[in-house]
Formats: sequence, C-alpha cells, structure tokens
Amino acid sequence: MVRKNPNKMKEEFYRIKMLSATSIMEMYQYTYSEDGSNKKNTEEQIVLNFNEFLIDVEGGEASYKNESKETIILTLGDVLAFLTGGDVEPPQGFDCIPKCFFNHAEPERKLEVSTCFLSITFPVHASLMTAKTFNGEFIYAMRSGFNFSKS
Repeated sequence: MVRKNPNKMKEEFYRIKMLSATSIMEMYQYTYSEDGSNKKNTEEQIVLNFNEFLIDVEGGEASYKNESKETIILTLGDVLAFLTGGDVEPPQGFDCIPKCFFNHAEPERKLEVSTCFLSITFPVHASLMTAKTFNGEFIYAMRSGFNFSKS
C-alpha cells in the first residue's frame, strides 16, 4: 500500500488535525458525581469555565505577562501541550481517551495534569467557580508546569 500510493500515505502520516476549543472540550471524558447532586452542579460549572477558557484562548483573549513584562498570548497548541505533552493531536488520535476528574476531598490543591495518563483533575474550589478566577488559576498551572516553553 505504501509503495503503491506513497503520496497518499504521506498525507495520512502527516495529517495535522485543526485544533479548536470544541475539539479540546470534546476529547475529554468527564467523570461527574451523581446526577442532581450539588457536587455535580459544581463540577458542571467548572467544566463550563474550562470551556469558556478554551474559547478565550481560541479567540486570542487569554494572555499573561512574563518576567520581562511582555504580554504572551496563549494558543490552543499551548493548552494542548500542557494537557497532553504535544501541541497537536496525533494523526491517529491519542492512545487513550483523555479523562477529567474532580477532587472534592482536597479543594486547596491546584489543578493537576498527567500527560502520561492524559488526565486533568480539577480541585473543587471557589477559585474555579468564576470564569475570571478560573482563567487565572489555569494560566498559573500552565506557567508552573515543568518546561512550559513560553514562561
């Protein structure tokens, strides 16, 4: 197949999927508390803020100031790199479904990301309950992450 259609196979191997806020939102499997519970309502608000943050990033509206006081505008590639370790989605998709968890037991913790297991765990804390404070917490976590390239 490769020898008969080298250009077609090259396209398949190097195809880069266009990132969008929606594509990142939809790649996650969310692990919610019981339907109708106050916990689930809180978790849904955090996911809504996550989605709004991704939309802000997609629109070029999420930024921070670096140590040199320069404004750095985040991209969806930056967010994906923080979440998965890669700034583009692999052509054949990820090896596992990325998962989203909520930590009610330790609300004082910061959000945690595992690029090995493709998971994100949000602490259920007041700082993630409004869009503005969520954005600040998420950007702080990104910048505090190991080797974030735009620090």
